[in-house]
Amino acid sequence: MLKKALRLIMAVLAVTALWVTLNAVTTVGAEAFYPPETGNFRIAASTNNREDLNLPDLKTIITVKGQGPIGWSRVIYNGANGFIRTEILDEMEQSQARDMAGTYYTLEDVNLRCGDTTESDAITSVPRGTAVHVTEYYADGWSSVQHNDHDGFIKTEFLGTQQQALAGRYYTLENVNLRSMDTTESDVVLLVEFGNAVDVTEYNAGGWSKVTADGNSGYMMTEFLGTSSQLEEAKAAKKPKVEHTPWNEARNIMTIGVNAMITDVYTGITYYVRSFSNGKHADVEPVTKEDTARLKQTYGGVWSWTPRPVWVTINGRTMAASINGMPHGGGVNNNNGMNGQVCLHFKGSTTHNGNQSATRQHQYAAEVAARLADS
Repeated sequence: MLKKALRLIMAVLAVTALWVTLNAVTTVGAEAFYPPETGNFRIAASTNNREDLNLPDLKTIITVKGQGPIGWSRVIYNGANGFIRTEILDEMEQSQARDMAGTYYTLEDVNLRCGDTTESDAITSVPRGTAVHVTEYYADGWSSVQHNDHDGFIKTEFLGTQQQALAGRYYTLENVNLRSMDTTESDVVLLVEFGNAVDVTEYNAGGWSKVTADGNSGYMMTEFLGTSSQLEEAKAAKKPKVEHTPWNEARNIMTIGVNAMITDVYTGITYYVRSFSNGKHADVEPVTKEDTARLKQTYGGVWSWTPRPVWVTINGRTMAASINGMPHGGGVNNNNGMNGQVCLHFKGSTTHNGNQSATRQHQYAAEVAARLADS
């Protein structure tokens, strides 16, 4: 009887010891691995344990839960707790890190360091959006990186895809359509004019980027998007050769009935006008209701007598001029949403009533248009 009791006590102690072995470990967070063929799963942390399972299937996922006794790591396989030798896990982690090697992009301006700590010396600074070659990728730490003949480490949280790295604020380099899908056959959501800001959420070089413009989401061809510096370059390239043409010559170009494209110098807004008089200066009207709206937009939505510097383009020739924004007098276009006409002045032109102050204001605005074209 005593012997049976002793055997029962010993069995309970053995089970208790096994439970302690399986559970008295420090959990450091879960991480999934694909084990190699040599990665035996054991119910106890010992190579002498006979009750083990070989894991030959490389697609079988084990989850690392923490450190066990020295040389062993606690894992879960198919819902069961067990152990795998830590050196095998290290090999698995390194193998997986090499499998994930490739080209990544920096998500911020970041330092390439000589070691895998923030205290390590910085080898060089790598700008946001730069492609780097990752030789070993560790999701929860530092990755080994090669960049411009330098070998070092970058914290993995600052590495990502090109789409992630290049997302942000861009500007349209042309008048471009925002479309519902990433194809030219899809519906146009919105026409976004040259120089407008858009927010890119997914950047795809050489294709279509997903963007938000004026509260609308859709797709734009990436070739029409650029940074602020690229926008300035595009503006400089688009800036026309502007002549400060005297009125006695300009009136032969701004003939009655001709359509001219007006570019508001300060805003870049363009619209079309039609001349119906060219006496002491040109009297013009917007061609369409949309042109009227654009003219009024340059004045902040309020009609005004204040002259604004503009460029006037007719048949490829661009001239400096000044325009006011107050409909007055008669008009001949009854379909443009504006009752009256506005005055367009060139170098040397005057007002009809001889108002010297108004003439000087228009001449100054025309000079500004010429000067800004040369700047």
